[in-house]
Amino acid sequence: MIALIGTCGNLASDTCSVLVPPLGALAFMGAGRSPIVGMFCGWLSANLGFSANLFIAGTDSLLAGITNTSIKVLLGPDATFEVDSACNWYFMFCSTILITLIVGWCTNHLIEKRVGPYKGETMLDTTKPLTDLERKGLRKAGVALLVYAVVIVAGIYAGPLANPQTGGVIGSLFLKGLIPLILFMFLICGIVYGKTVGVIKSERDLSKIFTKAMASMASFVAFCFTAGQFTALFGWTNLGVLLAIAGADFLKAVNFTGIPMFVALVILVIFINLFMTSGSAKWTFLGPVFVPMLMLMNYHPAWIQLLYRIGDSPTNALSPVSPYLYMCLAVVNEKYDKDMKLGTFIANCIPTIFIAQVAWIVFAIAWFLAGLPVGPGAPLHLPAGIL
Repeated sequence: MIALIGTCGNLASDTCSVLVPPLGALAFMGAGRSPIVGMFCGWLSANLGFSANLFIAGTDSLLAGITNTSIKVLLGPDATFEVDSACNWYFMFCSTILITLIVGWCTNHLIEKRVGPYKGETMLDTTKPLTDLERKGLRKAGVALLVYAVVIVAGIYAGPLANPQTGGVIGSLFLKGLIPLILFMFLICGIVYGKTVGVIKSERDLSKIFTKAMASMASFVAFCFTAGQFTALFGWTNLGVLLAIAGADFLKAVNFTGIPMFVALVILVIFINLFMTSGSAKWTFLGPVFVPMLMLMNYHPAWIQLLYRIGDSPTNALSPVSPYLYMCLAVVNEKYDKDMKLGTFIANCIPTIFIAQVAWIVFAIAWFLAGLPVGPGAPLHLPAGIL
């Protein structure tokens, strides 16, 4: 279940990498299992399957827009041929099931064995029954959550949280403001529960709780300053852009076709993704080369975009320039294992990432050989008369 939630979490964009891993740790701890294993399960699912989803997400819309711009590089600015946000949906729907099963299996059979039993002091006591007052607090917090959800849904479909141009969810204020909305959700439920059980009696008690929570994140806040400087300098040098363009030019110069070319394209994106994690930024530079080149080989832009997405997702979990990697490690250090280092964290992720990446490539090749469309109105090859 955690793997499924994490895989579908890209509905909230990068928020899933912040929210799902610590909640996965709490869920595992509540089940009497190692919270570190739960953290890995949440982290891997949120990153491995970042492109996969049961629904159409903001990522689909964003990448489709870049693909359409790339199509015009070949067909001209007045071209009417384009793809839509659902052009990869069939494949990504099935990929969600694939990634969920892989992460779940690897969590139980690989990661849990490597991490071992949890020996930390922080562990939930699941044998102690809840008191009547605690049950009352949970009921009131549940009611508050329900009311909050109703207000948010009303704001999406009949209020200011919808997309002002289309009235839909894609590109809406709801998706853009998801982090503060999640913050207020937990804040409201926490205050209602705390007031009911008597933990919060005044605003001073609330201030103490906030201060205690932020104190445990002091090392992470300090690290964010250094990481921010590094990221800014890395972007200023344009090294990520140079790597992307050089890699694309190399692939264009190598006259591959068919399955070998597909695999080479995916591997190139995997390499670039280690140094440039923004999926839209990479596709902005790679799309205008990949899309025209492969369209001239009679491949549909939706299929070309799909190959890019397969290479763009899994290695997000171990990219050294991802700030969320260090955030997740900081939470592990602060809460569960102060001695875990970056190398150990990445080493525990590599087997699952390798299995998922290989399985996803094989799945795409099987899909191609079967000749199945990758989305509504999106076959593998160009329709007649486009070129």
